[in-house]
Amino acid sequence: MTYEQILVDVRDSIATITLNRPEQRNGYTSTRADELGTAFRAANVDPEVRVVIAASGKDFEAPPPGPVERPPLGPVESPQRTYLGT
Repeated sequence: MTYEQILVDVRDSIATITLNRPEQRNGYTSTRADELGTAFRAANVDPEVRVVIAASGKDFEAPPPGPVERPPLGPVESPQRTYLGT
């Protein structure tokens, strides 16, 4: 899948999802939020992915001004996973 505001690289069972709007210091947008949700869900159901790393490069974003209303994401069907710390 092609994304506008994030980069996704999967190799050696590691998915790296990187924020990719350096000129805006990776500021929040609803497009990026949707893309992140899609990328994390795709990594969750990919049997080859064992680790997900979220990165931001030099800058990490601040929250948007004011409240942001987001629809609920609904259930995700995925293979059984074992999470560290549980």
